[in-house]
Amino acid sequence: MRILKNIPHPYLKITVFKHQQTLSIKFQHQVYETILTFRDGEIKDEGSFLSYLPNSSFIHEMEQRIHEIHKSRMAVLNKFNKTG
Repeated sequence: MRILKNIPHPYLKITVFKHQQTLSIKFQHQVYETILTFRDGEIKDEGSFLSYLPNSSFIHEMEQRIHEIHKSRMAVLNKFNKTG
């Protein structure tokens, strides 16, 4: 697996990886991470796709999902710690 690109973002660490016939995008913030993998053939023009990503709404959607994961994590910790 090799790093193709790091995408600058004020909140997330975004890394694009290439491994054999797949392209993976890893979104990280503190203890949270999400990885999306695209198989060979799903992206017709890899260069255009990588140019498109930094300014796309897709990045904002992933940021929102990580916020939701954080809220879920905090809710389960609060519930457990109150009853445990």
